[in-house]
Amino acid sequence: MHNNYYFLQKLSAALANLLLNAKISSCFSQEKDEVVIVFNKNEEDFYLKVALTTHFTLLSLPTTFHRAKTNSADVLQVLIGCEVIGARQHKNERSFEFLLTNSLTMVFKLYGRQGNILIYRGEHFLQAFNQKLKQDELIELHAHDRPIDQTLENFIDNEGQLNKIYPTLGKIALSTLPSSTAIDLQTQWNHVIDLVYKLETTSHYYIIELDEIPYLSLLPLGTVLFKTRNPIEATNLYAQAYLRDYQLSKEKKEAMAQLNKQIIRIDSYIKNANPKLEILKLGRKNDEIANIIMANLHQVPKGVSEVTLFDFYQEQEITIRLNKNLTPQANAHNYYKKSKNEWKEVEKLQETILLKQKQKSDLLETISAINNLNDLRELRQFVKGSTITSTSDKPNVNDLFKVFNYEGFVILVGKNSENNNILTQKYAFKDDIWLHARHVSGSHVVIKHQSGKTISLKIIEKAAEIAAYYSKSKSESLASVMYTFKKYVRKPKGSAPGAVVVDKEEVILVKPQLNLD
Repeated sequence: MHNNYYFLQKLSAALANLLLNAKISSCFSQEKDEVVIVFNKNEEDFYLKVALTTHFTLLSLPTTFHRAKTNSADVLQVLIGCEVIGARQHKNERSFEFLLTNSLTMVFKLYGRQGNILIYRGEHFLQAFNQKLKQDELIELHAHDRPIDQTLENFIDNEGQLNKIYPTLGKIALSTLPSSTAIDLQTQWNHVIDLVYKLETTSHYYIIELDEIPYLSLLPLGTVLFKTRNPIEATNLYAQAYLRDYQLSKEKKEAMAQLNKQIIRIDSYIKNANPKLEILKLGRKNDEIANIIMANLHQVPKGVSEVTLFDFYQEQEITIRLNKNLTPQANAHNYYKKSKNEWKEVEKLQETILLKQKQKSDLLETISAINNLNDLRELRQFVKGSTITSTSDKPNVNDLFKVFNYEGFVILVGKNSENNNILTQKYAFKDDIWLHARHVSGSHVVIKHQSGKTISLKIIEKAAEIAAYYSKSKSESLASVMYTFKKYVRKPKGSAPGAVVVDKEEVILVKPQLNLD
């Protein structure tokens, strides 16, 4: 209820009393959706902080406020030097206005996602803090009031639709009313009138907690955290309870949940990698198997898939798998080739495990640092500059690329050179098919591999038609398109966005078109 009409009535009156004849000395923003207005009265500064995020709007008056030396911008400079000569709550609306000298009016529009500060000269709109809300420029000053016939007759005419008679009661207040299905309209109306009377006449303000979320309420519901008779103190207490305590705790939990997910993935990797490392270290070496084959060439028949030979390393028989289409010497050569990469694989796996362990240590240090933060702004800056990521934050391929589906396969198409680079380097994997119109500029195209399924020539032809269509060959009757596995596509260091080198390629001639029939 911190933006509830009945609370704003009391808050705007209290602000008018506090700031009457105060002069605006500065107005600035150092957060994307936040304005700080500094008033001076009798050589004393008052700070009005207005949060206008898409999910939360709130007024508060911190006793002190230190403007940052960097990342701070002056805004609404037409207000500088103006004095407050009055204030007025808009009728049946979550907004109020300050009347200023120089024929200016400052409107605080606190509509949740549509929150804004609007400046008028006379009746005419002058400027707004959030200039993206273009519809605000069309609102005339008098239109902020919402006159409503709040009588029993109108309530009955609207068949008991309370939102049409009292649209600003708010969810908390409405929750105190009995179910409308159990009582007649007259009884409903009596309850409504009683509730409105309580909201209008109360002199107490409560910070309550419902379902672990803090609210500012004019009614003592749920768990009462604070109670005050001062609406300005109430909004400050709510700002503290919501932003410093609840929101800080919530965002800490969200950040640490992401970090713990990363730790779980690291632990899983290490758990699976260690046995693999032991097998590589202790398992049978390919060069030993190759030596056994070479020492027993005369005992290896041609055209067999396995052979049992004497293992002079362990002094026992060993069964060795062979490629029946190769000679014994060629099979031995294959095992020699495999042995060359064995030590590299062991070394690489050891390096990766050490890297993962270091990453886990860093993540635990980050969790500890987050636990020690007690300021929401500092937390958000810390999270922004850290490695905390959310899988839900990863852009969807449907948003990044042009996406086509053909015979059960997904075909992705880059939109420009930078986008081509992202597609090929970050969203294409070694077994995907990569295509590009030959000898001309155009989009990178990728057919996504599916385990257990073969990408037929028909699918490649269709993707090639798309690649030709999104290239400089679009107007040709036939276009040449190259295709290959993504593993044969590499990006030279320092090359321009989208530029790649293809080591192996096939070429196909197709008609440039988007016909997926």
